[in-house]
Amino acid sequence: MSSDEDCRIVSNEPSYSAAVSGKNKISSDQVPKFTCPMCPQVCEELCIIEAHIENEHLNGLEEQISEDNSKPFNSAVHACPLCSQTFKDTLSLEFHFRAQHDVLQNEESTSKAQTLILSCPVCLSEFGSEEPLAQHVNLHFSTDISNDVDEELARKLEQEERCLMQNKERDDFKRLQSMHGFDQGRNLNRQCDANLFRSVKKGNMSAVDYHEKRIMLKMSEKIGLDDGSSATLDITNHIRKLTVAQSTHMCSAVDHYAASFGDSGWGCGYRNLQMLLSAILRNPQYADRLLNLCPSTSSTSDSSIKVPSISRLQSAIEEAWKMGFDEQGCEQLGGKLSGTCKWIGATEIATLLASCRIR
Repeated sequence: MSSDEDCRIVSNEPSYSAAVSGKNKISSDQVPKFTCPMCPQVCEELCIIEAHIENEHLNGLEEQISEDNSKPFNSAVHACPLCSQTFKDTLSLEFHFRAQHDVLQNEESTSKAQTLILSCPVCLSEFGSEEPLAQHVNLHFSTDISNDVDEELARKLEQEERCLMQNKERDDFKRLQSMHGFDQGRNLNRQCDANLFRSVKKGNMSAVDYHEKRIMLKMSEKIGLDDGSSATLDITNHIRKLTVAQSTHMCSAVDHYAASFGDSGWGCGYRNLQMLLSAILRNPQYADRLLNLCPSTSSTSDSSIKVPSISRLQSAIEEAWKMGFDEQGCEQLGGKLSGTCKWIGATEIATLLASCRIR
């Protein structure tokens, strides 16, 4: 019977027909017979049929199972666990394994050792094994360390510290440039448009107001006069009314100019200059010298006081630089203010007034 033949479950009960005579005797043709459940073999004794099944069927089945598992059933054959070769004894297998496969294991362990990186806890130098690392670390704490090694380490640490300081100073300088308007990324018109749009988006301004303010800004820049939207006229009179003192003395009338959408965060110097001009323009002696700066302003009526716009003040300071006033300040600010958000201070205000022959 072949090994791939289906097994059939057959009863191992003896098939016989018992015919008992009147004296309970069994005839020769009525002796029990045993049939093999895997083939048609029939035997009269149970031990014979069991031996038949063991020898003819079970041995072949064990060989088939061992072949399916790729392992020989014969325990006398020894297979290499890393390749397909087989050997009759363990000595031959061991000799083969050491000769053919020990090299691979050594190469694997060597590659793992090569990838191991150890760092010095003092200077972070890298080493491939523990022995040179230990020798190197001992040099840091040894009393016999040479002056050359000590000086080299000191130079290395000093250089690293210098690089860190330079990077920090460079970053701080860039932030300072951006804060004072030297980054060339902003100007009056761009900032005004952005802040107006942000107000509309937040619901603080209608679309009509947005377009009106943009038109007023463009007209103000074109004629060179401030639109007065952020001004509080004659603020000294308001202060006098709010004071609780019996008598209050003011040096002169002055208008207050606050920051607007376009110069918030950087235009305080220009706003202070506008306040100063609103005071001295009321004096005929100074108003005549400021005709070139604000020709439409008359000193006869306080209600007609108009101060230059921020863009006009920027170009006026540049003109003063070209005339030779404050060369050092001109160099520090790059000789350009128009179209930027660069800060100005008392020096630039004094430069502008000096160019107008006002001490």
